[in-house]
Amino acid sequence: TVVKTRLIAGMNHPNQPPPTYFAGRWDDELDPDLITRSQDFVTAISSRALIFIQAEEPVGLMCFVGVGLCEVSTCEITVKEGQKLKKGDQLGMFHFGGSTHCLVFRGGLTVTPIPQPGKDDDGNAIEVPLVESKVRVGKDILTVAKTA
Repeated sequence: TVVKTRLIAGMNHPNQPPPTYFAGRWDDELDPDLITRSQDFVTAISSRALIFIQAEEPVGLMCFVGVGLCEVSTCEITVKEGQKLKKGDQLGMFHFGGSTHCLVFRGGLTVTPIPQPGKDDDGNAIEVPLVESKVRVGKDILTVAKTA
């Protein structure tokens, strides 16, 4: 496997250490946000928090995976083992940098994204796919049912 790296420009250190490198997607984009474009790779090497949740049926056991996306990002888990959760309860928080997350469900379930409110090019209210939409805190994003 070959991993290309990119020098972080403008890094200064009083003792002039060797140049700092980090792994990420190599492309010709002008946007300096290399980490966002490299999420598939960066999630494998970044700080992660796994929170297993025993939900009511049909969901059952599931896992929230939080990922701190930058070299300095951290994931702090604030929920305690055995704590009863309800919608909107804080599980934890990210510090210092970008973040992403995913939800992992057990087999035998059908997980369906719920379209989110949005606007078309003329400003009319429409439903937009969950993927890449902005979701307000507390809004439903998925339905889960046992696979028939």
